[in-house]
Amino acid sequence: MKYIILSFIILFSACSTRFPHKHKYYNSSNIYYNIASKHNINYKTIHAICFTESSENPYTIHVNKGRYRGSYYFKSKYKALSFIKNKLKYSNYDTGMCQINNWWLKRLNIPIEYLLDRDYNIELATKIYKQNLKKCNNNIYCALSLYNTGKKKSKTGILYAKKVLKNRYILY
Repeated sequence: MKYIILSFIILFSACSTRFPHKHKYYNSSNIYYNIASKHNINYKTIHAICFTESSENPYTIHVNKGRYRGSYYFKSKYKALSFIKNKLKYSNYDTGMCQINNWWLKRLNIPIEYLLDRDYNIELATKIYKQNLKKCNNNIYCALSLYNTGKKKSKTGILYAKKVLKNRYILY
């Protein structure tokens, strides 16, 4: 009996994730691969960006300045959208899994609801990251810095890049 229990413990501990965080919102096994492959981008990096930005919560809002500054984690699209529409009309904020800044809403003429859609958010983040890689001659640190700060080289951006790459290593 002891050997059977020990076998189960060994079997299940070997199957567990290397990362202590459980993905509680959905099974992310294929979504990053499918979207990133379509754009010829490393899916592990996109996954690490989303994990670093929001722990993969599709209803995360981060307000960058002002009265409501800070991160907010909602359990539904409705609550996140209500918060944005009622509190953040003139604010600078980031939305969703990959924390897309609301600046992109105006630039691309898209409604905020789109950024609260998991797949659309990952798709847009992948496009932005790909554009950044092009601007940075495929330098991943530069592209991640640009993704986070809007600047190719900044201390904050490079620290962010290191954090994303560390999370990529841990996740995979």
